[in-house]
Amino acid sequence: MMTEEMSKESLKLKNYIEMPRNGANNFYRHWFVKKFIYTDGVDEYLKRASCYWLLDKLATEGYNALKTQVPDSFYLKISVTESDGVGLNNCVIKIKDYLKNTIYEAKIRTDHPIGKFRFVIAFDGDVVTWCLHAEN
Repeated sequence: MMTEEMSKESLKLKNYIEMPRNGANNFYRHWFVKKFIYTDGVDEYLKRASCYWLLDKLATEGYNALKTQVPDSFYLKISVTESDGVGLNNCVIKIKDYLKNTIYEAKIRTDHPIGKFRFVIAFDGDVVTWCLHAEN
């Protein structure tokens, strides 16, 4: 029963992320890392998935990994699989460049909905912007 509910929740979240858009309407700065910006689409994703911890993780650890790179667009992939019955799901967060080289990777246990979720992260040499594909 729990898996069915998570599947519905994951599907709704994935549909939201992949919904067609005409760019972003608003941009927000991370409360601590001012050079980490995210869009209104990402903000809504964070609310729906109850995962503001992910924002903090990417703004601190992800930003530090990206600032050593040349300015470019990168791909963020969040893969969440069901746990072995302990209660929390297994989550792998990866940032890759266009050649599929891993720039940043983290593994954590979370209550994030199960599924694979993809985003775009842009780095201009100073500021990092996290957005949905349709907002890019």
